[in-house]
Amino acid sequence: MKSQGSEWRYVILSTVRSCPRSEIDGQVPRPTKAWLSKQLGFITDPNQVNVAITRAQDGLCILGNQHLLKCSALWNKLLAHYQKQECVVDPAKAIQVNPIGKSKSKQQK
Repeated sequence: MKSQGSEWRYVILSTVRSCPRSEIDGQVPRPTKAWLSKQLGFITDPNQVNVAITRAQDGLCILGNQHLLKCSALWNKLLAHYQKQECVVDPAKAIQVNPIGKSKSKQQK
């Protein structure tokens, strides 16, 4: 990871890999190491994750499929910690998008 040794005010970490929920749920009881490596890549390495999440000085935003990330013991622990701190947002439930031209300020005029 190129950021080693560097710090930034804000870090956006995108865990861009994903797969259908049915494929995630089909990994019973636990996904294999090979499956995790294929689906999550380098972010299953604790050292890489440590570098990624400790570079932010003021803010950290992690984008990803929490159902997939929870398959990894490392990410499951991290997500549990962030959920206790009320730092996990489900965009399907928590983010509203107003149609173009229909923002609240225009509707109130």
